Formats: sequence, C-alpha cells, structure tokens
Amino acid sequence: MNIYCNQAAAVIFLGWISLLLLKVVMASLSDEKAIRQDEDDDGDTVHSAKKLKLNHNEERPKQEKHKFPTTLKEFYYHFNKNGQLKHMETGEPFEFVARENDHSYNQQRYEALGEVITKHVYNLLETEAGLKRIPIPIDADDTEAKSFIFTSKEQFTETDKVLLLIHGNGVVRAGQWSRRLIVNDCLDSGTQLPYIKRAKQMGFEVMVLNSNLNKAANQDGKETSVRGSSNSKSHVLYVWDHFLENSPVKTVVIVAHSFGGVSSLNLAKNRRGFFKKVMFLALTDSVHSMLFHDASRNIQRWYSENAINWVTSDEPLDTLVQKSTKDCLRLSAGTKKHEETSWKSIDSVFSNLGERLEKTTTEEATSDKDEL
Repeated sequence: MNIYCNQAAAVIFLGWISLLLLKVVMASLSDEKAIRQDEDDDGDTVHSAKKLKLNHNEERPKQEKHKFPTTLKEFYYHFNKNGQLKHMETGEPFEFVARENDHSYNQQRYEALGEVITKHVYNLLETEAGLKRIPIPIDADDTEAKSFIFTSKEQFTETDKVLLLIHGNGVVRAGQWSRRLIVNDCLDSGTQLPYIKRAKQMGFEVMVLNSNLNKAANQDGKETSVRGSSNSKSHVLYVWDHFLENSPVKTVVIVAHSFGGVSSLNLAKNRRGFFKKVMFLALTDSVHSMLFHDASRNIQRWYSENAINWVTSDEPLDTLVQKSTKDCLRLSAGTKKHEETSWKSIDSVFSNLGERLEKTTTEEATSDKDEL
C-alpha cells in the first residue's frame, strides 16, 4: 500500500514540476514574442529585408559603415505644418530607397534619420510641450552613464494629478509611440504630444518615461548600463520610487503601449503604493499576461475594475472584445495595426478618464457631506 502511495506522490510531484517548467518557458516565450513584435512595430525593421538564414559555419557578410547627416535639414527633410515628414525640395514623403539594390545603405540611412527624429521629438517635448529634461539616476556623479525622463514638474504636491506615459520596446524613445508612424504618417499619430496636450488641458502634470534608453556613455566614453534603468521594467520602477512612491500626490493615471503594459504589471506586482495612487490604467495593445507574469488574484481584480486595454481589432472603436474578472476589459482600438492603437484610441482614453474623474469627485463630495 505504501509503495502505491509513494508512486502516486511521485507522479503528482513530477506533474507539478512539469507544469511549473512549462509555465516558465511560456512566460519567456511570451516576453520574447512581445519584444519582437514591438521592435517590428516601433522601428527599423519595417523597411528591412528578411534576415539571411546562415548556419554556424558560414560567415556573416561584412557591411560597409556609412556616414549620414545629423540634422533634418542636412537630410533635406522637414516636418510641415501638419506634422508630416516631407522632402524640402520636392515636397515628397520619405523614400526609403535612396540607392537601388543597396539595402544595407538604405537601412543605415533610415536608422540614422530615426536618430535625428528622436532628437527632434526630445526638442518638441521641451519647446512645444513645456516639459523639463530630468537626468537619472538623480544622484549620478559626473563619471557614470546617465539617462533622462521628461516631466512638467520636478516635485509634485498633494493636489497634483499626474499622467505617466510609457512607450513600448524597440527603437522608440521618450515622447514616441512609433517611429514608423512619425516617418510615414505624422507627428500626431507617432508621438505622445497629443496625449500630453490633452492631459494638461484636464489639469494633469505629465511624466514621460524613457524606458528603452538603458545604456549611455560614461566619462571615459565607454557605453555602459544606466544604474537603475538597465531594462524597461527597472526603469519604470526607478522612476516610480524616486518621483512618485513617497510624493504627496494621490492621483496617478498611466497610459502604456505594448510592452509598456508588461512594465506596468511588473510595477503593480512589486510596489504596494501602486494601488494607493493609480486611479486608472489605460493600455494600448498591451502584451501583458496575468498567467505568464504570475499576477495575484488581488491584482487581477484591480485590473478588471480599473484598467482598459484598447487592442487591435477590425471592429469599430470601443467595441467589446473581452470582459474578464481576471484581467482588464479589452475594447477595440478601431485599427488592426498594433502601432496605431495609441493614436486611434486617444479620444476614448480621455473620455473614459474624464468619466472616472467625475465619478471620483462626486464620491468625495458625497463623503464630505456625510461627515458633516
């Protein structure tokens, strides 16, 4: 009898171990898939040819490194009054093929233009949106690698409402949702500027994260990891800890795109202050998973009540896609393109936010009357 009991226990134990290993592997694959998807959607691989399939015995072809302009003017491009990237002489949109049958050159040129656009968006955050560039780590000395974020105010008060913007993975930097849209469509659809303007109109202070800027040159010119921001998740935690966790501000709203949703879930899992401060979490085609990222029942319940994910769909905007008590409500973003979800859903995001703010204000007023 004991032999059969021991055998049964062994089978159960092995089954449990197998399930645990499967869960870990699936979680890893989920994150990798999310990153690959985001890299494709947010940047340079949009114009890339399929990668060459080489076996381990073959040498990869060496690519000639080209030098390119460092300003939009030198590229002979500018953004017109509608925020569209146009050639300064012809007025035509960006053309990827500058040299026929030279993909390496064309790709390097596109990436160089992308770096120029990143600096251009940084400048717009400061000049047009009125934000301040804040170096991080906040206690960094002159010798170490630094990153930075943008914020409308360096310190917050109890009465401030703060909107936190988190982009996806890939080549995008602070202020961008999608480099592809900036280049091929316009600044409004590809950057976070419309969100910043709408938030300020509603009385919000704004913080723009830079979660993909994980390495920078130190004093010796060597590129090293930025302390506290070596990856997207740690960057979000660092900003929360040093700017929001111990601040008197009581109302935080987060808008996160794609892998930014994974970083937001990681924040919820690791910081109890999240639930005291975050009133609403607006996700745009987030790739998070409650199962793969081991979210507790309390987190699942909070998401079902306080978060919405506007996802890719061929249904009209705000059409119900999925409702669950174990994850956030999923609504159609009104587009089948991943990188367009933030732009296409912006009206719904702020409409929903306004309704929640009004409800909160009404409940607080009622509570004050009851106390009197």
